[in-house]
Amino acid sequence: MSTFINYAITFLEFSESRWPEIKRIHDIWVDEKHEYLAKELRKYLSEKTFPLDNELELLRGVNMVTIMVFFNLLNKERFSSNSKFVMDEISRLSEKKLKNLMKLVNYFEANHLIYKYESKLYTQLDRFIVIFPHLIPVFGLQFYREIPRDLAIEKGLTTASIEDLKQFYVDTYEILAETIDLIVSFNNLEHRGDFEKMASRRRDIKTISDFIAKSKGIKIDFIDGTEAFDKLIYKILNNKIRNAIDHNSYKCDGLSQLIKFYPKDLQDESDVEEMYLLDFARCCWDLFLCIVDSYVLVYQTRKLFLVMSGYSSIDPKLIDEYGIAK
Repeated sequence: MSTFINYAITFLEFSESRWPEIKRIHDIWVDEKHEYLAKELRKYLSEKTFPLDNELELLRGVNMVTIMVFFNLLNKERFSSNSKFVMDEISRLSEKKLKNLMKLVNYFEANHLIYKYESKLYTQLDRFIVIFPHLIPVFGLQFYREIPRDLAIEKGLTTASIEDLKQFYVDTYEILAETIDLIVSFNNLEHRGDFEKMASRRRDIKTISDFIAKSKGIKIDFIDGTEAFDKLIYKILNNKIRNAIDHNSYKCDGLSQLIKFYPKDLQDESDVEEMYLLDFARCCWDLFLCIVDSYVLVYQTRKLFLVMSGYSSIDPKLIDEYGIAK
């Protein structure tokens, strides 16, 4: 339990004192003011593993300081597994399907989609910092040896209401639903050998361009756990809850903390989703973890573009990609 308290207090103190500096680093990166970026990054990163002498190295640096901020909050097993999966898959695709992988990367780069994802995901990390105090009990659950099944019913949550969390849920849903375009593109390449070739599930969706043009609700239906990159987002997004919040069609019992979400309207009881406030807060925490996973995929995709463009990094033996231990 002391680890939980230490991590929570350290994060609260860091987010208040140093997060504005990290945000400034990201703003400088987005504005492409590279001449100032290295100086700011050097406050946090050693010259041995981060020379910061070209755009690829600067990208690595920006990614590292971002991950470092949130590292102690993450489920380490999940983060390690998903990060390794992304890096291993991209490495394998580079060896076996390089030409088509380059097409995928160039498509998202040329259409500025990768920059949009990076910026929006970063915005959600910023918003997460604001709501973290409401989610501290949820963060603490990962330190339990065993979580009682009736915890949400018997104990509830006293640090937040649905009003404190609902906007984070909706906003995060929106950006993660956008990044599904990238996830599905990697699935297409992995399973069909061409990032543009969609799985045969709808007559009106044959190419990735068809898919990108569809609504977010339709896109989520393509993530069913059957393809490799689905693991990054599978079962995280609930369209019914999102729609209910967006249309203000929900009720929360203040005493029991039971929330009822009405995806159609408050008068329609046919498709109601029910969960307790603590479970809704846990959904928000899962969304945060998914933001980080998606951020890693976007980073690896952008890094690959720079490598293909001729930039080089230092000796890979010196690099621990999330090398908090180095």
